[in-house]
Amino acid sequence: MKPSIVAKLEALHERHEEVQALLGDAGIIADQDRFRALSREYAQLSDVSRCFTDWQQVQDDIETAQMMLDDPEMREMAQEELREAKEKSEQLEQQLQVLLLPKDPDDERTRSLRFAPALAATKPRCLPAICSACTAVMPKRAAGVWRS
Repeated sequence: MKPSIVAKLEALHERHEEVQALLGDAGIIADQDRFRALSREYAQLSDVSRCFTDWQQVQDDIETAQMMLDDPEMREMAQEELREAKEKSEQLEQQLQVLLLPKDPDDERTRSLRFAPALAATKPRCLPAICSACTAVMPKRAAGVWRS
């Protein structure tokens, strides 16, 4: 991963920890508007911070496995761990790239479909197709990846 991206992720992780500390402050809790704003920011940063922490752990695992490659008795196990850690690292990097994409302000808005009276008869046939098409392209928020 590029050093500039790692620096950005470190800054976001530090901000996440800072916001977490602020949310425990009695003065912030008393100011409901500030508390609400910080709670939203904390929620937005949580996925990135968690994924970045996992990525850092995997990088440590890769480093450890590479050191174990020097030991002839541990070489086979180290190669297997290294392969698994590199795969996991690639997955986490992809998730982080998706999580770093700018959010669309329209994502939070509710959408509705209206059928013209003349088309009301086709509504029962069209609605399942429309719903499945919309669901297919909705982001899966928990993992930060697109459904296929």
